Amino acid sequence: MRGAHPTFAILDEARVCFEVLTEDGVPPRKAYEYANKILPAGFDLRDFEESEEA
Repeated sequence: MRGAHPTFAILDEARVCFEVLTEDGVPPRKAYEYANKILPAGFDLRDFEESEEA
């Protein structure tokens, strides 16, 4: 991954974005695309979700 590690505030914003979009009926794949636009280039919200569950 390139760039600085995203702060917790940015990760929280991306998570909230994902949750709101999916609650509004947006398919998860598309919701992740939109949520990832909040994060710095090269980061993917799914990477952080998986690492927390492990």
